[in-house]
Amino acid sequence: MTSSSELVAVDLTEREREFIQQALQQWGGAASGAPFPFQMLGLSTWEEYGELTLRLQRAVRGDEPLTNRDWARVLFLTEITWASGLVGAGLDFAIVTGFSDSEAIGLLRGLQRRRKIGGHERAKLLFPNGGRTRKYGIPIINEDALSRLLGARTSGE
Repeated sequence: MTSSSELVAVDLTEREREFIQQALQQWGGAASGAPFPFQMLGLSTWEEYGELTLRLQRAVRGDEPLTNRDWARVLFLTEITWASGLVGAGLDFAIVTGFSDSEAIGLLRGLQRRRKIGGHERAKLLFPNGGRTRKYGIPIINEDALSRLLGARTSGE
């Protein structure tokens, strides 16, 4: 992955571009009253948040390159806007954008693929102090699930 400040062009389809634009526009529409914690994006005010979403919208619409951190912001805000009824547009998304849930999830999954704008490396640029460290190189899982898994291995299941 390139540095966090280097501009990266991403080949988006016209429909992906429209989906992202619609999602980002909802922060001035259906999601505008939501209590979104913009501070987690490193911002101090709602005005900064509005400027950020407008800048990202314009860049996506104009097929302009963005930094990897900005691509992470684009994906994160798109995910939140579409999926969250708590802090995003949620159930109103389909009504106000015209994107059905089935089309939206297909587009979102395509964007989440590493060749597009997803991946943990970009997430680390957005949330550098987030995440947990894995012990012994294995994922952290529920102890009951681990016991069942280990029990199945030793009992020959």
